[in-house]
Amino acid sequence: MCGLCEKREPLQYGREFLLRFRSSGEGVVDSSAVPPAEIIRRDHTGGQGWSSKPTGVRKRGRRGGVRQRLKRLGHRRIPLPTIMLANVQSLRNKVDELQANVKFLEEYKNACLLAITETWLKDHDSQSDLRIDGFGEPVRLDRDPTVTGKSLGGGLALYVNRSWCGNVIVRESLCAPDIELLSVSLRPFYLPREFTQLFVTLVYIHPKANVDNAVRAITRTVLQLQALSPDAPNLIMGDFNNCKPGKHLGNFHQYVTCATRLNKCLDLCYGSIKGAYKSLRRASLGASDHNTVYLVPSYKSVLKRHKPERRLVPVWTEESIGRLQDCYACTDWDLFKNSCKTVDEITETVSDYVKFCEELCIHKKSISIFPNNKPWVSKSVKNTINKRNISFNIGDMDTYKELQKQVRKEIKLAKQQYKDRVENLFSTGSARPAWEGVKSLLGTQPHKSNISLNVMSDHDLANELNIYSDRFNVHDFSNELSAFMSATPVPDSTVTVHVDQERVQRVFQRVKERKSPGPDGIGGRVLRNCAEQLAGIFSFIFSWSLQTRSVPRLWKDSIIVPVPKNKCTKTLNDFRPVALTSLVMKSFERIVKDELMNTVQANLDPLQFAYRAGRGVDDAIITLINMIVAHLEEAKSFVRLLFIDFTSAFNCIQPHILAERLLNYNIDRSLIYWLMDFLTVRSQRVRANGVLSDVLFSSTGSPQGCVLSPLLFVLYTNACRSSHEKRHIVKFADDSVIVSLLSHDDPVPGPVVEDFIQWCKSSFLTINVSKTKEMTIDFRKSRPATVPLSINDQAVESVQQYKYLGTVIDDRLSFEHQIDAVCKKANQRMYFLRKLRNINMDLNSWKCFILVLSNLS
Repeated sequence: MCGLCEKREPLQYGREFLLRFRSSGEGVVDSSAVPPAEIIRRDHTGGQGWSSKPTGVRKRGRRGGVRQRLKRLGHRRIPLPTIMLANVQSLRNKVDELQANVKFLEEYKNACLLAITETWLKDHDSQSDLRIDGFGEPVRLDRDPTVTGKSLGGGLALYVNRSWCGNVIVRESLCAPDIELLSVSLRPFYLPREFTQLFVTLVYIHPKANVDNAVRAITRTVLQLQALSPDAPNLIMGDFNNCKPGKHLGNFHQYVTCATRLNKCLDLCYGSIKGAYKSLRRASLGASDHNTVYLVPSYKSVLKRHKPERRLVPVWTEESIGRLQDCYACTDWDLFKNSCKTVDEITETVSDYVKFCEELCIHKKSISIFPNNKPWVSKSVKNTINKRNISFNIGDMDTYKELQKQVRKEIKLAKQQYKDRVENLFSTGSARPAWEGVKSLLGTQPHKSNISLNVMSDHDLANELNIYSDRFNVHDFSNELSAFMSATPVPDSTVTVHVDQERVQRVFQRVKERKSPGPDGIGGRVLRNCAEQLAGIFSFIFSWSLQTRSVPRLWKDSIIVPVPKNKCTKTLNDFRPVALTSLVMKSFERIVKDELMNTVQANLDPLQFAYRAGRGVDDAIITLINMIVAHLEEAKSFVRLLFIDFTSAFNCIQPHILAERLLNYNIDRSLIYWLMDFLTVRSQRVRANGVLSDVLFSSTGSPQGCVLSPLLFVLYTNACRSSHEKRHIVKFADDSVIVSLLSHDDPVPGPVVEDFIQWCKSSFLTINVSKTKEMTIDFRKSRPATVPLSINDQAVESVQQYKYLGTVIDDRLSFEHQIDAVCKKANQRMYFLRKLRNINMDLNSWKCFILVLSNLS
């Protein structure tokens, strides 16, 4: 064995895989002794030798952390540059100190950028005198005394480590009385796939500068850079003194957390990536009174944050769909009808058979999903890149150069094809696919994270969420429901709801293919593509269910998916329970819903705007504002608004109360019996992190996710109306507002609030007083004090503004906060427009995309 490796022990291989070195060449591995499946690398950390440890795995006992990782990597494959930010107060006499730091200090030597403010340089200062080994000459901006009126101070300089980046382009240089700004674009030798280039803007704002002018200059530069490349990381750093541009920069984040001058933080760094850097304080250069800031990148590339995912996906081709259709068309469905005795039996049998045929005819393939793949990366592009890499590894440089040209052509063609596909979605008016295509293009697809409260296992968490979602099922009204059914005459065997094969087929053809299947496992693709073949058997089951006034157990099962209400989930109430139910049952519910709407349409509350044809959120807002403005035109008038918030309103519906109220709409009683069976003894389970909870049965409320749930809630609360003069209740499902149109002679809201509270108690609806707010709109010169309202002995908070159905209403009716919210949202949407411009999308697609944004907003 070579003497260089006598002191080294083999790490992972057995004796039969000891590394042997050829005696003729020092440090050359005998490939016959190395297992081909293992990854061998040169170990640079301790002596010379070979290690079987992969590059990305830290050796046992080695120190961790961001700084230690940077020491090991140097400039190799760091996602963002390491930066030394310093206010030097004269660079001329600091060059030697900088040169010494670069030579003897690892932090300066391995820094990618040296960002210097207050250089105090003049035109006669030579670039060669400012050279630093490894960095070369700086990119600088000297203060122009003819523009600023000051001959001393100021100046910017940026040193770029030549071993990290060799491509530097000056994008903007501005010397103004209130700001000095130098902006460059960098294309390092390595960047993660999610980044194309890097923008760095260096600024100096003197203490007496006009802050507004400085902020406008920075914002203008940022917009210009984002228009060039929306995906590129954007860094803005320097000495800001009294200027704090954070709120004007949109989604930029500030990284410097340490004091830079005495106990103040004047040298700042803003970036477009959240949590990208960690700041460390270092000694100042020379006699400067500003500390140096060492910015260490803590950002990890997407590929390192999210591992590639393997999925088994079905291959839906025209051939496979044809096979599946033939399979269902050749099935003798009469065999199922004659052999099954109950509606539950035939439902389970047919559902199992539908899934069996799908698994038999639709083949599945395994795919790998890489988190950093661009949406336009096709199989052809990947194959060409693999061929290029192979030619490089074997040393065939001529073939490598040709394949490199071919890679560029393939990428350009793939981008063009993807752009054409997105444009086609815009032109056809497909809002949702177009929006998904743009999100995929921008890389904004949300990463599915695990649900956790850090206190329990996945199974315990699922059970706790299931119990919590069923917390309103505390009353047993089975006797009351039985008494109601006994008191009403037995309905006839026939029902008024007519379910024929053509109607079921039309409903199946409207099912969205991407809808998640329910507990029965029947997906949207099967129902949509095989609607003609499956409509016959399911129309028979639907009619049987209505005749027997019972809903199959399989279609009453639901899997509850807890959706976080916010990013930080700490309690069980931070999750919204959304129920996954059978898509076949949802189609059945649509048929029943149409019949119900035809019967009850004329009797619905005119101030109820939810889930009704021709009405929406805008109609509710316009009606509310019109009531307020029309009343305020009267002399000595004012308005008090009480915005009601319910606690899980849909989950509080009591079936026996709903049944009594449905009788007032002349609904067929057999259909009421069917609805009662639909709402009672429903089984539910919660799925958390792929784990299912135990089964619970509920007879209270209507699950969120069912088609009938919103309509049933509207009918449940339809009788809640105001009978008092100039008192109105505007409703949009469970978002209700009590409008009291008052005057000097009638200053009290009256009994309308008390009546509403009593009605809620009798209907078992719980008002969330902590989220219920009151607002008074009063333009009178003399405004006497108003008595605050209270609900259940709890005072209702009085506010000056409230967001109702997405619109911010304030007590002055100025809508300033609404305008600010809309402008903020428009600034966020500008990123999408820049991206469309970056891929050269045509004008018509721009218009369609703006319409999509306005609808989604």
